[in-house]
Amino acid sequence: MGMNIKNDEAQAMARELAALDHTTVTQAVRTALQEALDQRQARTSKKIQRAQDTLEQMRSQLAAAPGQSLREANEALYDEGGLPR
Repeated sequence: MGMNIKNDEAQAMARELAALDHTTVTQAVRTALQEALDQRQARTSKKIQRAQDTLEQMRSQLAAAPGQSLREANEALYDEGGLPR
């Protein structure tokens, strides 16, 4: 599969990056794309972990107070400003 970038600015940036890294334009673009993918995947993983942590806190809150509603458990996790306690 081939790629042909028809944007002068993108081509110049790729050449500059290759020169800075002492590599080929292809390798510079590949490395830059891999780094961008890694960063986005790491952000997604962090968001998933935060959501899992919040669910675990809610489970713990519900277990600590039998009969408590989900809404009450959620409210117990956050202060009036919506920040975690």
